[in-house]
Amino acid sequence: RSKSNVCTPSFIVACAAMKSRAFTLAHATTSELTRRYIIARVAVCLLLVTGQILLEFEFHKEIESTYDLFDAGRAQTLGQTLTKTSLQLQHTTSAEERQRLTEELRSGIQKLEARINLLRNGSEKMGRRPESREKIIALLNDIEPSRQTLLRHAQIILDSAATRTPGALSLHVQAVLQSEHVFTEGMMQVLHYVIENNRQQMQWLRYTQLSLFGVVIVIMLLSSLYIFRPAVWKVRNTIQNLLETQEILRQSEERFSKIFHSAPLAICITTFSDGKILVVNESFEELTGYTSTDLTGNMSFDAAFGLDKEVFGDFKRQLSARGVLYNAELLLRTRTGDARHVLVSADSIMLDNRACLILTIKDVTELMASSRQIETQEVYYRSLIENSTDIITVLHANGTIRYSSMSMTRTLGYKPEALVGRNFLDLVDQEARDQLAALIANVRTTPGSVMPAKNFRMLRNNGALLDFEAVISNLLDNPAVEGIVINSRDISDQRKAESELRLSEEKFATIFQIAPVAIAITSFLEDIFIDVNEAYLELTGYTREELMGKSLDELGIQPVEEQRRSMRKAITEFRRVINFETEIVTKSGVKKHILTSLDHIEIDGRMCILSLASDISIRKYMEEE
Repeated sequence: RSKSNVCTPSFIVACAAMKSRAFTLAHATTSELTRRYIIARVAVCLLLVTGQILLEFEFHKEIESTYDLFDAGRAQTLGQTLTKTSLQLQHTTSAEERQRLTEELRSGIQKLEARINLLRNGSEKMGRRPESREKIIALLNDIEPSRQTLLRHAQIILDSAATRTPGALSLHVQAVLQSEHVFTEGMMQVLHYVIENNRQQMQWLRYTQLSLFGVVIVIMLLSSLYIFRPAVWKVRNTIQNLLETQEILRQSEERFSKIFHSAPLAICITTFSDGKILVVNESFEELTGYTSTDLTGNMSFDAAFGLDKEVFGDFKRQLSARGVLYNAELLLRTRTGDARHVLVSADSIMLDNRACLILTIKDVTELMASSRQIETQEVYYRSLIENSTDIITVLHANGTIRYSSMSMTRTLGYKPEALVGRNFLDLVDQEARDQLAALIANVRTTPGSVMPAKNFRMLRNNGALLDFEAVISNLLDNPAVEGIVINSRDISDQRKAESELRLSEEKFATIFQIAPVAIAITSFLEDIFIDVNEAYLELTGYTREELMGKSLDELGIQPVEEQRRSMRKAITEFRRVINFETEIVTKSGVKKHILTSLDHIEIDGRMCILSLASDISIRKYMEEE
């Protein structure tokens, strides 16, 4: 056997015998069969060619006769065009439009006369039959008065269009309308006659063609019955059957070989009794690391891959009991010693009158590792969700709860399973329900949309109200979720802290403004004034507008450079300075002695200096005295 063909030797011998017998039987009758076959086929071909020529001639005449159909339809259309143009001439007031319509009416009269002449006189090369010409002329004579009336009044309208007023043409237009109606009905009769005549002729052609086909069939049947002897047919059929059988077997073996060697799954064929490996495909070699030469005829399946004999014995017993086995899990050892988890499907086949097994092996090592990883990740993320302080709620499209995390119990006191099927809005404060319902409905209309964080209050199971911040996401189109996800976070403590901070800031602002001590807040690096109280304004003599945004250097409030350096060094090293004595200059130029204390504070993420100053000028003066 080779990789390109798994045919057995006995199969090859059988095919050769069938070929030899077939050609021997066919050689004796080849010449006689060929001569009689040629005679019969020539007769049939001559009959077919003769009939086809006749049919083509008649069919060509019928095609040419369709010119009558075109001329009749065109004449009817031209009559309607004359009527439409006459009506437009009656009502138009534009000189350019009247000129265009006049030319169109003149052209329509000429074309109508030409089409009627073609219908009446015809042409010999158009192939019109005499009976058809007489009938068409009779129909045209019936409508000739209406045609003459139509053309006469149309000519009058054409001649008078340039001189008469639109109202003066009304009688002639009315006459055109009446005669056009009679003319159109008459042309419809011509059309119907031409169509019916063509239909009858085509039907005759079809009958003729069917009759000719029947004659050919009869001739072929007679030739089959009387020219070829029944014995020859029997020999020929026998040969054909042998050749077809050979081709079917060859194609079957070829398909099996291609499927076997190109299959993505590992496949091997072993003997049933001792498990000796007979054939393996390329995928099997890639899985195990062995080559076909290493395995075939030398090693058994269980010994080659380190299978436990008891396990493999149980595998064969199950196969014997069931006849076929699907997806039995085994652990194989490759040539390099790697362990591979595989699913083995087995079925019994006969090769060279010997019972064998065909094993299909699917490597699921990576799949099992991925499955374990997915399970680990699922446990990991579930733990994160269940132990998160945020409440995760999944809603159906109608707003009912499908899932709620364990944080629902810890935060609001509800058991998640008890909330399944309830409306989420039942847990929301009555004042916020309508607004939240509108938000959820808005998110539901847009797949994949996410609503920014919104604040509302929710009810605990004891009736208390808690403040929450929630983000709503539409994941209805996500097959893994199929719901509206609400991430809710308890911000009650945050709200309480914000309230306390706001109260503290209000207290600080009140103390800052009414304190009798001069207080100023300046930036740490630039010494720019950020805020001052009334006492500081009184101490320096400046207004608030004069100080805000200015630095100490710009205003010259602390003129002594050495004192400024000492203060900067002290605040940098110790971050806080208590009762530092220095001098300032007021707006009016008066020097004052102050006792100041400095400390670091942070405002909106910016490092600043809070300074408190007391005027000790009087005390200094008294000490000097």
